[in-house]
Amino acid sequence: MPSLRVEQATLADLPRMAEMLAPFHHAEADRAKQAEGLRFLLEHPSHGHIGVVRKEGHVIALACLISTISTAEGGFVLWLEDLVIDPAHREEGCGAMLLGYTVHYASENGFLRITALPEQMPPEAQRAFCERGFERSGMIPMRRLITA
Repeated sequence: MPSLRVEQATLADLPRMAEMLAPFHHAEADRAKQAEGLRFLLEHPSHGHIGVVRKEGHVIALACLISTISTAEGGFVLWLEDLVIDPAHREEGCGAMLLGYTVHYASENGFLRITALPEQMPPEAQRAFCERGFERSGMIPMRRLITA
């Protein structure tokens, strides 16, 4: 069985990562925005980080981490904004690998908290987060898009 490895994404991974995120967006313009957001994170590491799982050199899963400041924690924290696994590679441990990578990255870089912001999370994924020390939060995510 080919080995899996987790590492930092590169600009060369951009097309594949955008392809993996495409099912979560309904219009071509959204896909372009998503690709631009990925590019921004890759080119500006002080704002975030992207980890990927590779199998035989191909990206099969990704985690987008966004850096921000928490007044409650008094320092830098991460938002785990996207955790996407190619459907053909689910049940291979990619999610667990990315969660471990995320916790290690946060710890090694002085972040004080990780907040996951999933749009959809099936029960098995919720268990995986809980098994790795994540807890439900009292926060209720709300958003407002700003248009010109």
